[in-house]
Amino acid sequence: MFQTNLLKIRQAFETALSGLKLDSDALIFIDGIDVRPSDIAYTDYFECVRGLIEAVWAINSDFLANIKDSPGRIRVVLLVRPDIFLRTGLHNINTKLRDNSVFLNWSTTYKDYRGSLLFTVADRLLSAQQENPPAKIGQAWDYYFPFHAENVTATTVTRGGGVTSFLSFLRFSYYRPRDISSMIATMQDIVRRKRGAAEYVTAEDFNDPSFRDAHAEYLLGEIRDQLLFYYSQDEYDLFLQFFSHLRGKRKFTYEQFVEGFNEFIGECSGSRIVLPKFFESANAFLQFLYEQNVICYKEHDASNNEDAELFIRWSFRERTFANMAPKVRTGVEYEIFYGLSKALNVGRTVQVKEAKARRQIGTIISVDTKKGFGFVRGGEHHVEYYFKLGEFQGLGNPRMGQKVSFEPEVKYGKPRARTILPSK
Repeated sequence: MFQTNLLKIRQAFETALSGLKLDSDALIFIDGIDVRPSDIAYTDYFECVRGLIEAVWAINSDFLANIKDSPGRIRVVLLVRPDIFLRTGLHNINTKLRDNSVFLNWSTTYKDYRGSLLFTVADRLLSAQQENPPAKIGQAWDYYFPFHAENVTATTVTRGGGVTSFLSFLRFSYYRPRDISSMIATMQDIVRRKRGAAEYVTAEDFNDPSFRDAHAEYLLGEIRDQLLFYYSQDEYDLFLQFFSHLRGKRKFTYEQFVEGFNEFIGECSGSRIVLPKFFESANAFLQFLYEQNVICYKEHDASNNEDAELFIRWSFRERTFANMAPKVRTGVEYEIFYGLSKALNVGRTVQVKEAKARRQIGTIISVDTKKGFGFVRGGEHHVEYYFKLGEFQGLGNPRMGQKVSFEPEVKYGKPRARTILPSK
């Protein structure tokens, strides 16, 4: 009976839509599905999202495309993040994306930004509020933000003229209109509190710590919303805790990242914390940070000379129809997104005394001589550490119940014992 009633509802909608005579095309937008309600489990909610994506695909291709006697066409447009769409596992995803979607790419360059759609949107946001809107793109922006961006020389910006203050906004954004709009609104509130009815914004206003703090919290809130689609609040809190293990570094090497990751995993293992999947290994977490645009990676061209050009790779810039999930490189240098530094408490080096490797005492609880590995339980929290027989030094044949000392480490996201010695 349920299926019969559902079929009648569908037929009624199809009849009504088929009878429409449109003079122009119409789009029906569906938004908001990439924010998961906290009281609905991820697996249940994702099945709903997947079903909705498949339904939109079916109604566009099987029904709406076959309405021939109307000049205009109707199309349903689902607004969804690329990472969510890719997880649906639909067949022929690349073809579906190319033929049935619009990829919103607001990227621009320092030299061409004044001709970009992103700058046009920001300028119109300001000019549309005027009684007599200026005719030329850029006039409203230059009036309200009449300062030049820091560290930008006259030769850097060669096209379009005008002030370069918009570049300051670009540095703190992911090249999205809502980032620019949020910064303008935050700046408006701060300037009003500082200087009353000020007519324009200065470079000092932009560098105001209260503005940087407020914008950093906005960006972190955006990341939080993305992560909470998949994970819980507790898992998001663990994500934030990791950054304290970078010792305040905003720029770091691969070796420094792995060291901080291993230290963090060891701390969690000692506290018996169940870690989410993105902490599966150092490389998996590095890719996760890259996908979330928390970090970029830097690489030089292949010339191997001192003047080699430096390329800064951000996931949101590298994403294309052909490469919707760009991969991070390992073994290079990395940098946390400039606008997030304050929210993640990085950017100031934390002085930490180098400590000698802290050995722990434990007991061998299992040995498999044929496969060449075993486990030792030890440390303050009695964690089980995996070891290979080659890590034994001067013990002969290890046996269950034997007391040993060892150096703890984390490898592939798991506790591991190395340089194992006899213990009295």
